[in-house]
Amino acid sequence: MRSTVTAAAAARLAALVVAALLAAQRAAAFGPRVYAFNETIPVYFNKAVSDRTHLGQVLRGDRIIASDLAVRALVESTCELLCSKPVHHVDVALARAMIAGEYRVEWILDDLPGATAKASVAARSDLAAGVKRYDVGFPLGFHDQKSNKFHIFNHVLLNIVYQIYSGSRIVIVGFEVYPKSVRTVDGMCPPAFDLDTTEPMVLPERGHTTIDWTYSVQWQLDTGVAWAHRWDMYIVTTGTRVHWFSVANSVAVVALLSALVAAVVVRTLRRDIAAYNRAVAQEDGGGGGGGRGGDVGDDGVVQSVAQIDFGELDEAGWKALHGDVFRAADMHGMLCVLVGSGVQFISAGALTLLLSLLGFTGHPYSGGLLTVSIFAYVLSGYFGGFATARLHKMFRGIGWRRYALLTALLAPCTILLVFFALNLVVWSNGSSFAIPAGTFFALLLLIFGLSLPLVYAGAYAGQRTKPHALNTRATHIPRPVPPQPWYLDPFWQLLLAGACPFSVVYMELYFILDAVWQAHHVHHLAGFVALVAVLLVATCAEVAVVVVYVALAREDHRWQWRAFSAGGAAAAYVFAYAVVFYAHSFDVGLSVAGVLFFAYCILGSLIFWLCTGTIGYLSSLVFVAQIYSSVKID
Repeated sequence: MRSTVTAAAAARLAALVVAALLAAQRAAAFGPRVYAFNETIPVYFNKAVSDRTHLGQVLRGDRIIASDLAVRALVESTCELLCSKPVHHVDVALARAMIAGEYRVEWILDDLPGATAKASVAARSDLAAGVKRYDVGFPLGFHDQKSNKFHIFNHVLLNIVYQIYSGSRIVIVGFEVYPKSVRTVDGMCPPAFDLDTTEPMVLPERGHTTIDWTYSVQWQLDTGVAWAHRWDMYIVTTGTRVHWFSVANSVAVVALLSALVAAVVVRTLRRDIAAYNRAVAQEDGGGGGGGRGGDVGDDGVVQSVAQIDFGELDEAGWKALHGDVFRAADMHGMLCVLVGSGVQFISAGALTLLLSLLGFTGHPYSGGLLTVSIFAYVLSGYFGGFATARLHKMFRGIGWRRYALLTALLAPCTILLVFFALNLVVWSNGSSFAIPAGTFFALLLLIFGLSLPLVYAGAYAGQRTKPHALNTRATHIPRPVPPQPWYLDPFWQLLLAGACPFSVVYMELYFILDAVWQAHHVHHLAGFVALVAVLLVATCAEVAVVVVYVALAREDHRWQWRAFSAGGAAAAYVFAYAVVFYAHSFDVGLSVAGVLFFAYCILGSLIFWLCTGTIGYLSSLVFVAQIYSSVKID
């Protein structure tokens, strides 16, 4: 009956995952929008962000507004007046400040963000060859340092790159925006309009002014860029050599740790084998091993660890803890909740990376990656609930439903509370980065309507599954822990334990922070992130195993929280690195942007702590169960 329930739950989960995959595939494979000659193409205004305070892609704060630009397929225009806007002196001062702050404007046409190329439009062939790249958005203006004048870019050239679809119908494969500061005459462009020679529009130092906003449209046929690859110019893999250097560094760290773990295991086995051989020599007088029924070789030496009867050895070190090693940890319920939450985040991250590598998330700029991540987290609730219930049952705890509820709500509700608090700050400053109330409601609906039932389904299956049989039972009275040397103090252990995983990820962490918080071109990081994530998992597991072994060797049976903390210790290094990144990359002080940055980095570090701590604990649990399974207890 239990296996039937588990299989049914797994089948339902598999069906949900397959449905999500198909939905993502349909979204990624959505066909192009085809335009006929003279058909109106809407242009949307997004937001203005600064190079210095850009808060990235995760919560982009997009607010799409339809513009009044009249763009028609294959219809060009030299200079069209959009509007003539009187500007108050307060707004003039604001515009000057935004130009000084290097703000950029984002427009959207056919789901493509307006971008500026690194070279002229005439060198489009170089761009198609991959020599150039796009920077999303265009600057609001230009500050002439010599004359201390602020030029407002009140004219834009829209260069729309297209390809013939069939007959007279076209598809758009590029949207380039080139701004220019132009002084108009009576609300009209000069008769001999030339972007290179026209006098610029300069903002006054004080007082009112009137700005005429104009635009030009030109169409460019490009047969070298297919519609399916039109995002390739936005996606940039920067610093490939540095990425590979980071991977090589991570591999070296993992190799050293693997050698250390192997040395620990070999040292343990050699010590136990030597002790057993001494016992054999004392009992048999150093003779052959015939009296042992083949447990030893002809020379009286143990041939393999499988031949050792650890019960005959004097109980010392980790072997002395067989009655305490699987004792329920202090606050074991919270440990179960944290491990279950970590399993959910790890499952969601693995699924998101897999879908990203397979191309199901679409282009990074569109928000598809964030959407897939949210749904992956919700669907992974089953695994989180299952892990919580299995661990809770191993501790012989009661009230699994309460811990399943905590697993389902602790992490997501904490994140939403932080977002809500940040929204109050952002709303008070009128920023577009505030999350709309409808989005909050949708997230709450996902948590309570889908994630919570999945966590309970996983917990129910985990509670009804037969737990793994342990070789030892906890005694009624805990064994006293002997005094420990200073270097085994948890502070020093965690300080060293966190340095190893951080050394694996710190280079890749820079690229992630740069792509999310600062860059205006779109980075393609999924492949490198997946590779480094695998190395990070191995590092956290090995570090936790070493820390746990050292504690057990000193007859300290309180290993469970230490294993979780050792795996997650790198989170403190990650947050410290984010602080250094902020200090060197931004020039905004502790403003609203700074509050958002640190709040999101704290949340990211906590999620990193949950994931790496879970890896450390589960790997240590397997290690401890494995070594004690070889001990023969009377």
